[in-house]
Amino acid sequence: MRLHGRSRLTSRVRRPVSRSRGKGFATLAIYLMDGFRSESVRIRVKGRVVYRKRSVTTNPSMGLADYAAVRVRRGTTRVEIEVSSRRLRWTLILPITRTTRLGVSVFEGGGFLVRKQHAAFVAR
Repeated sequence: MRLHGRSRLTSRVRRPVSRSRGKGFATLAIYLMDGFRSESVRIRVKGRVVYRKRSVTTNPSMGLADYAAVRVRRGTTRVEIEVSSRRLRWTLILPITRTTRLGVSVFEGGGFLVRKQHAAFVAR
């Protein structure tokens, strides 16, 4: 039996609703940019590991090593970035109200450069 051009079975199938969609959530994208040379990197957001990878290396033609994106509740968010191969750790507590992008670079002398913006990073 057909029901408005669909079989009765498919008319009852519902897609699962994602709990992370809606007005209370935003995307936090973290771009690992310049200075990464076969590094071990771990990123935590609100205490949860969202990225862990060894041998992270910057592609010099793009100025990008890798990225991680995670949906978070709007409000205050704690981000921890650890480059264990250089014994570097950086923690930032930032307000998230809409899609936010962090660009992270590391220096030879031991330090981070972090850039926060809402617009996309432009490729070189």
